[in-house]
Amino acid sequence: MPMTRIFRFFSVLVFVIIICNTCKKDDDWYHISAYEEKLHRCVNDYRESQGKSQLVLQPVMVVEAQANSKEWRDGADAVAGLQDRFESVIEKLGGTNYAAITSIAYNLPPADSVVNHWIADTSIRAILLNVYTQSGPGIAYGDDNEIYITHMFLNIP
Repeated sequence: MPMTRIFRFFSVLVFVIIICNTCKKDDDWYHISAYEEKLHRCVNDYRESQGKSQLVLQPVMVVEAQANSKEWRDGADAVAGLQDRFESVIEKLGGTNYAAITSIAYNLPPADSVVNHWIADTSIRAILLNVYTQSGPGIAYGDDNEIYITHMFLNIP
């Protein structure tokens, strides 16, 4: 009897290992930081206060926004690669009507103060209130207490 249990256990273990090793991953691995989640929430709070619909936090966009922020931190232009990033997102998700906000903050200010700064700028406020359904904030930390922020927006009808 104990030998049968051991055999069953190892059979199940081998089966699980085979399944795990043969499964295809469809999406890139991602990690959404608490700060990125808070940025998304603050944007949604503002949109809701203005009678706009809430945005879905989209992991595919977070990955692209994080990559853009890292490249920007490392010396690339803040917006130069965004068109290609949006094309990648749209290829995976579909969608139309997209925009991004890029911003540098220092000493990791509260996310709501970053969003309030954006609201004060009429062109950024227009982005925040446009017809979008998806949101993807991504950040990268610099050497001198800078935080590079890329926040992507997309409409998927």
